[in-house]
Amino acid sequence: MARAWPIGFVLWVALARPTFAGPPYVSDDPVPTDYKHFEIYTFNSGTTTQGGTSSATGIDFNYGAAPDLQLTATLPAGFDRPAGGKPGISLSNVELAAKYRFLHQDTFGLDVSIFPRVFLPSGSSAVGNNRASLLLPVWVQKDWGNGWSAFGRIGLMLAL
Repeated sequence: MARAWPIGFVLWVALARPTFAGPPYVSDDPVPTDYKHFEIYTFNSGTTTQGGTSSATGIDFNYGAAPDLQLTATLPAGFDRPAGGKPGISLSNVELAAKYRFLHQDTFGLDVSIFPRVFLPSGSSAVGNNRASLLLPVWVQKDWGNGWSAFGRIGLMLAL
């Protein structure tokens, strides 16, 4: 039994195949939408815990407004049912954002962008946050040959 784990791992690695993925990411990347192009995504997420159930669904619009500049508007509908409470459904926190890439891999070695986002207060006391907030992230990405990429962010979230 002690040898089964290493043998299973070796088989798993040997049978693995490369996967090529692209947007929509659960997170994001520093590369803006191409100039004068649109990206429109739908999303759906949900969580159930002992405290209740919540979910969000909506549309994410991205527009390449200028070279290296993407404008974003996210329109979510939210559902929340706290344990033992009344369910609520409403427009949740609308998000407005602008992504600007200021460093490029071909000259700097990394793609680096800022992507500040404003989350507007929800119009409902049952769904979303009824305070505005601001997210100030910096995104970094490195690409290698054969389709390999790594990216991530660091940022600050402020309640307004």
